[in-house]
Parts: sequence; structure tokens; C-alpha cells
Amino acid sequence: MDIPRVLDLRAILQKKSCFLFGPRQTGKTWLIRHSLTDCKLFNLLDYETYLALSHSPKRLEEQITTKDRIAFRSCRGKSS
Repeated sequence: MDIPRVLDLRAILQKKSCFLFGPRQTGKTWLIRHSLTDCKLFNLLDYETYLALSHSPKRLEEQITTKDRIAFRSCRGKSS
């Protein structure tokens, strides 16, 4: 079910970078995937992606160009 979003993520990112905070399961990743379809998304919650990029940050430079728009998904904190 698509719920209309008030936040225009694309318009905000035209002016500056931003952080998107919120509780779990509220649609943050959905918003990024549906608003920024032309961006490369690096999910740092995926263990293999996180491990590969933290072991060799140069890999990020190899995967993107200066014209690419990128987004990162990450949340590290207390686990219950």
C-alpha cells in the first residue's frame, strides 16, 4: 500500500545532504528507494556490503563515478 509522503526527499537533496532518522519499520528505506530511483543505494546493514566497504573503502570509489548520486542505508545502535 502506497501512503502519500509529505517529505520531498529529492527537493531537499537538491540543496544539501541530509540524514533520515526514524523508528524501525516506518518506511525510511521505502522512501529512499521510491524517491531516489536514479541513485545507487549502498545498504550498510547488509553484512557483506558493510564488511567489503569497511575493509577496503577504495571499493566505493571503484563503484561510483562523479556523476552518480548515492545513498547509504545504515543504522548501528543498541540491539534488543
